[in-house]
Order: sequence, then structure tokens, then C-alpha cells
Amino acid sequence: MKPSRKIRNVFVAALLSFAATATAENAEPKTIYEAAEKSWAVGTVQLGRALKFRQGQLLAFPSTINELLWAPKKTKPRNLMFIYEVPEAEKDHPYYNEHDVFFAPIRLLSEHAYWKDNLPTTRRHDVAGRRYVFRGDDIAEAKKILGGFLPATELHGRDRWKGEVRGLVAALGAHNAVLREDAVVFLSSLPQLKDGFEDTDVAAVASYLSGDAPAAEKTKLIDAAAAANLTALKPTFDELAKRTDTVGAAARKAADRLGGVADQAQAAQH
Repeated sequence: MKPSRKIRNVFVAALLSFAATATAENAEPKTIYEAAEKSWAVGTVQLGRALKFRQGQLLAFPSTINELLWAPKKTKPRNLMFIYEVPEAEKDHPYYNEHDVFFAPIRLLSEHAYWKDNLPTTRRHDVAGRRYVFRGDDIAEAKKILGGFLPATELHGRDRWKGEVRGLVAALGAHNAVLREDAVVFLSSLPQLKDGFEDTDVAAVASYLSGDAPAAEKTKLIDAAAAANLTALKPTFDELAKRTDTVGAAARKAADRLGGVADQAQAAQH
């Protein structure tokens, strides 16, 4: 007997739902800040001796969080099982090795994964891409920047928006490119940018825009600031508008827009 159309539809819907869930779980965050905010823990990890599975294609490291920076809901995780699927190009020299120390946001992996069979019966973890792994001298800066950002994620309403903007603006001065670039991306996509931005943020933004960051980064932030009607930045854009490069062009456009906004606001007051 063939299954009814209703049963087939339910079965197909279940499959699509499962696929959508798997895709959502596997989707990499767009920035280090999103990765940290959604993580199981953020801290400095030391890997133990690797347990090898599937002829060394899959490594499981019993590991320890030597220094916990942040974890959601005030939890204090200490141990983890770090999983790494070794790419073919790394089969002789995996990116992760015994005794490695790095700082990263750690995520909890799904219990229902294709590699679950034969692995230790414990919760398993990984990092959402090596872009979010900091080693050596970069650890201290990553700890400082994320330590300024993450507490705001536990707040609500405008306090949260202001705290997040504060942390991200501070990250504009980071030496590490990932911390700086991702701060621009996060700020530029933040719906509450106008509500969280304060006059005290102007100096840090002006310093960043006059520095040596890539022009594409700067123009992205200038465009976002103009779209958010951050009139406090108009004097900064007026000064940048004297430049003859793409940053100057973006600044002139932003200054014109913000000038119009300021004029409208002044007219409304009268």
C-alpha cells in the first residue's frame, strides 16, 4: 500500500525541517563578536593528547579551559572535548596539536552528528573556524577586546546597545585585523547603532578613520554612521571630506546627509 499524500507531505516537511536545523547549526557566525556572544564559553584553552578516529581523520582532544573569560548564564565550564576534522591538506601536520594553547569562543556541538559513532560518550566542542582562534601575542588583545564587549550582552534594552557599541568602538583601535574588521562589520549592521552611540565615542571613531585601516573598512563604517544619522560625527566627516580618495568621497556624502538631518532637526525645534 502506498503512503497517502498527507503522510508523504508530513515526511517531506520533517526532512526539510531537519535539514534547515542542521544548516542553522553549521552556519558560521559573521564576526568574532557574534561567535563569542553565542558561544558555550570564551577562554584560553589547552589541548591534551589527541584521541584519533577514522585513521586520524578525526581528532578528539580532552582539553582544559586554563582561563575562562566569559560563559553564558554565569556558568563556569572547565573541561571540554575538542573535536577537529583534519582536512586532507593537513593530514601530516594538523592545525591543532597536543599541548596547543589558544584563545577562542568555544561552541557546543550537536549530539546528533555524522561523526558521533565511536567517539567518547561526552559532550563535544569546537571553534566556528580558525579565524576566531587567537594565539601568541594576539591572545592578550583578544581577551581585552572581548572582555569589554561580552558583559553588555547580558544587559537589556538601551543599556545593552550602549555597552555593545562601547565595546565595538574600542575594538576599532585593535592591532589584530580580525578584531578590528569584525567590529566594523558588527557596528555597520547594528540596528540600534543610533541609540547606542554617544558623544564620547566620537574620538575613537575619528582616530580610526584617520588611521591606516583599509579604505573599504572605513567607507563601510562611514556609510553606516550616515545611515544611522549619527550627527555627532559630522565634524569628523567634514574634515575627512578634504581628502581626494574614496574615504574622502564617502565622508563628503555622509557630511551632506548629516547636514540635512541637522537642518531638519533644527527646523523642527522652531
